[in-house]
Amino acid sequence: MATKSIILAVLMCLSSSCAIDGRLYTKKVMPFTENFHQTPVGSKVCYVDDFRIKEPVSGYNVSAEWMRSNLLTEAQKAEMTKIYYADVETFSFLLGIYTRKTLRIYGD
Repeated sequence: MATKSIILAVLMCLSSSCAIDGRLYTKKVMPFTENFHQTPVGSKVCYVDDFRIKEPVSGYNVSAEWMRSNLLTEAQKAEMTKIYYADVETFSFLLGIYTRKTLRIYGD
């Protein structure tokens, strides 16, 4: 019974984000910068997505990365004139074979 519990705990840690990045699935949000001295909150937000796929088998570190849009375009769409801070949301699947990072920009 104890070995089943240990195996289940290890599998849960490997498949999700525990204290370390998960092996099968990771989703976390972190500040892009930590300099928040007198930083206003802002009333608007926009998102910029960055995608990456890498081939893990050959050892040649082959990967492809692309962005759906750029920061300036998304900020203009959200009618932002000032950018105060940003968060980065990272979604990773299967040991990082597929990774999506979303930059959340906050401002007015």
